Amino acid sequence: MPLKLSIKQFIQILNQGKEVIDTLFGKKDTLQKNEIIPYIASSNPENVFERLTLHGVIHEKNGKVNLDDRVVTLLEDYLEIGEINTETISGDIKNLKNNISYYRNDNQIKYLRDIRKTLRKINNTITRQIILLDNQVDRTFKTEQNYYNRLQKLNNYREERDNVLELIHETENILAKEKGFFNNVRDDEIQFLQYELKRTLYDNKDYLIAIQSQIIEYINRIKINPEIAEKIHKFKELRDNAEFRFKTNINTVINKNTSLLFYKTDAFKWNVSIDFLTNTDTGRKILKNARRKINSKDKEETIKIKKQIKQQTKQKEEIQRLDIDKFFKKFQKSDLDLFYFIFTNEFPVNIPQEIDDKLSYFVEISLDYEKEIYFNKEVKHYFYKDKNGKKNELGYAVIFPNKH
Repeated sequence: MPLKLSIKQFIQILNQGKEVIDTLFGKKDTLQKNEIIPYIASSNPENVFERLTLHGVIHEKNGKVNLDDRVVTLLEDYLEIGEINTETISGDIKNLKNNISYYRNDNQIKYLRDIRKTLRKINNTITRQIILLDNQVDRTFKTEQNYYNRLQKLNNYREERDNVLELIHETENILAKEKGFFNNVRDDEIQFLQYELKRTLYDNKDYLIAIQSQIIEYINRIKINPEIAEKIHKFKELRDNAEFRFKTNINTVINKNTSLLFYKTDAFKWNVSIDFLTNTDTGRKILKNARRKINSKDKEETIKIKKQIKQQTKQKEEIQRLDIDKFFKKFQKSDLDLFYFIFTNEFPVNIPQEIDDKLSYFVEISLDYEKEIYFNKEVKHYFYKDKNGKKNELGYAVIFPNKH
């Protein structure tokens, strides 16, 4: 059983074992004793290790060392990290009610001290829990790779959000019910702390509304065709780690694929014989029409065509690449979805703007700016004609700029 310490002794022991505490807390794991000893900055590390164990800062069993849960909780509370725990808030609310009741029965200063401590703790704990909740929601959506775990965790966080909101309402009810106590108590610090708590509760309710909206949006986004979403996520992970060519058989698949899509279209030329053109009525008619069409072209049309050709040649020589960053900033200021914005935007003449170019801009922005956009669950269709006048249909995801 750990020995009782004074505050100075406790701080001294923590200081002696600071590297050990930092290592065990940072790695969040149990380590072997021989891995811990080198971290102790002392001429006699074994002695320091024994003191840390004797006073319950660390625990050793079968050569394995771990940090005491109380120290872990202390660090997590102060650093505002760790797991969400609404039971702490519930216990603090109960203590507040009890201490107010105790003071009514017996006007002792110690109860006012406990009330001040509890008001301050509720204020800090509720804010910390909401920050943790927001971070956990965002981290789960971005890092959890398993679809079902991601969905389950987000639903659990939705329940945690509701629990925190319920505790806020409970706290507000106590402050309203005990309004007489707070108005009559002669303690300036309690007056200030209860006012500050009211303001914190009011602000945090807005924060929780934003978190709820974010959770719903994340759930809707991952529910849209989860199989494709998981494949895209895996593809991006392989691409970002430069492992795509080495961990997949993409090259083999492409080399084995003999689809007509990979072959050039052969152009067949049909030559008409001279005898047919000169010795048949049909041939002579073809020659006559061809001669008439050639002679009908006047010099002005020829000059016009030459100017157009010259202008097109000049434009091709001056073609530049679209500045994606500037274009995305322009998109952020609009209320249009990304696809419609690209296909209705007026590009400079020297910017490539064929349909394949515009689709390339769409894909590039959706990949490079994924943190600054969000995908609406809606899918729309775009109808267009190709160079041959054939009608085509193109489905696309609706993407809007994230303006939050």
